[in-house]
Amino acid sequence: MKFKHKKSKQRVKDMHPTIAMIMFLSSLWSEDRGLPFVVTETISTEKEDKAVNRKHKTHQDGRAFDFSIRGWTTDDMTDYFIDMNERYGHLGAVSKSTGKRSLVVFHGKGENLHGHVQVGRDVIEDQPYLTEY
Repeated sequence: MKFKHKKSKQRVKDMHPTIAMIMFLSSLWSEDRGLPFVVTETISTEKEDKAVNRKHKTHQDGRAFDFSIRGWTTDDMTDYFIDMNERYGHLGAVSKSTGKRSLVVFHGKGENLHGHVQVGRDVIEDQPYLTEY
């Protein structure tokens, strides 16, 4: 597993253990398929979220990570989405618009297209991360 920024790597220790485990397993999933796996974001601050116009607090809450899909095909993204949701979809964040759980989201446009993996607020309520940013 690689990290785009040293800051993101350092903040992993403060992520909720469930999302950290999913990040590790995602790395193994990618390695098994010969795909690159670069984490681009872990925990963020409110100021950092505002700078990128992030609308939800999943990164601030230590319950999400982003990863680059550079080098991935559409089929790779589909396989990852299906595999992760079959295994861990029950842990995904609840969508305010649909009321359904969503573990993996691919969003952004062009060069900014990336994977976002998030667990539900209810998943971390009993075990919040340790450090406030």
